[in-house]
Amino acid sequence: SFQHTLYALMMLAVYLGILIYLSWKLSLIVLTIFPLLHLLFTRLMKQIHSVSHLQTREFTIASGKLTNALTIIPLIKAYNNEKRELEHLSHISDQIESLEFSMDKKTNSVYPIQELVSLCYLLLLVILIGVFIKIDNNAHIANYSVFLFVLMRTSRLFGVFNSFRTTIAECSGPLQELSSLFDDRDKFFIADGSIEFTRLKDTVRCENLSYTFPGGVSALSDCTCSFLSGKTTALVGESGAGKSTILNLLMRFYEPPRGQIFIDDIDINDFSIASWRDRIALISQDALLFHDTLRENLLYGLSRDVSEQELQQILSESKLRSLVDSLPDGLETLIGDRGVKLSGGEKQRISIARALLKQADILFLDEATSSLDSKTEREIQASLDSLIQGKTTIVIAHRLSTIRNADHIIVIESGHIVEQGTLDDLLDKKGRFFEYWEEQRF
Repeated sequence: SFQHTLYALMMLAVYLGILIYLSWKLSLIVLTIFPLLHLLFTRLMKQIHSVSHLQTREFTIASGKLTNALTIIPLIKAYNNEKRELEHLSHISDQIESLEFSMDKKTNSVYPIQELVSLCYLLLLVILIGVFIKIDNNAHIANYSVFLFVLMRTSRLFGVFNSFRTTIAECSGPLQELSSLFDDRDKFFIADGSIEFTRLKDTVRCENLSYTFPGGVSALSDCTCSFLSGKTTALVGESGAGKSTILNLLMRFYEPPRGQIFIDDIDINDFSIASWRDRIALISQDALLFHDTLRENLLYGLSRDVSEQELQQILSESKLRSLVDSLPDGLETLIGDRGVKLSGGEKQRISIARALLKQADILFLDEATSSLDSKTEREIQASLDSLIQGKTTIVIAHRLSTIRNADHIIVIESGHIVEQGTLDDLLDKKGRFFEYWEEQRF
């Protein structure tokens, strides 16, 4: 440990002082061992450092490959690719095993090298002491005996120091990988305000909003639009038009480089992020679930206590009662990573129930029903209609039913807002939205 290493360094200084006091001539010879050991171990530590980085890279590749394989098992089976995937994973496993063997070989050689060099020096010193005693009849054998004893103790302390260096070199790969996660360079930060957001009174307004992804790809350009309190606004456009980017900016996942977002005429940056996100809820196409019980997935992130009675009521409203009754342990059943044990409709009902429990004022629906079949979509849409009553809702729309029910529609194309208005207004204009409507291409 660091404490032991610090103690060893302090004792090393004390022992060196004793050695110099006993015989400064022999001490000069002893001191030459330290540069030699330092050169040997510095070279060895570089090799261990290099292997550690290779190990970390292979572990990262292996974990990513394994996670990917587990995620796409149906695809692997459908394309009869099990053998190739196993061979790939086996190859990576062999690489890791080879690197582990190389690491063990190098780390286990540290102590023997130190002992061998120390033994050679000790034999040399014994010979020199014999020569000194023969030349100087007044030499005290006891002094030289103490010198050798202290020298052996010094050698052991030097071993503690080298052990610490070896441990650091072994961990250098994972430590550098971890430190990169906390490296602030080239990372953006969301400004946090001091005003507590309580509720939306009037309007969320975007003015000249622009956003460019890293790499220079423009997602939004000078977008100006409004979202009225208690109303449903549908964002319409082809894939990649910029609809999800607007949602991400409103949820404060990104910081717009140009333009502003106002909440009731107050800059969104002036509100604290925690208070703003506490009043919003997200229901996305890919239901965000994790490997835990159904109860924990439902109650995730809530800043208030929920009674059992309220929870049961929400289960009924979101049509989850039959699912809970069918599970072996009810609400305490593990639902698997990303809800792998559930159907698409069941996952969406959990997302809806979570939003109901949060009691959010502002809802973001990111293509919430686009991946469902018609029957399930109608059932989920009925639950969503109940959820959005009286709430400010911003929805990325792909279905005609969603667009029909919207109070306001914003049409986005290549990062620009090309049209906005009510359904009737946009159809009367016979513009871009009319083309989408005629072709049913949303």
